[in-house]
Amino acid sequence: MAVIDGENVDVLAEGGFVEMTLRADMTVDGRLFVPEPISGDEGFDTDVDLEGTYSISGNEVTFDQMKTPLSEMSSGATKMID
Repeated sequence: MAVIDGENVDVLAEGGFVEMTLRADMTVDGRLFVPEPISGDEGFDTDVDLEGTYSISGNEVTFDQMKTPLSEMSSGATKMID
């Protein structure tokens, strides 16, 4: 679920998805896709390469993205990160 403009939106039902593979060598590969009506980027889908690395500390996993960080994406797209 995403909260967009105060309303709950089922991102999966709208065609969105996130795929991530965490490997033993501490690398990550994956993709985040949010269709245009949800992404907030009028006329454009949000399609993000999730290549990067990760680290584990206790029961917490930290992801370090190699390309444009999710935090630098448009405000519409970052609203779906909950």
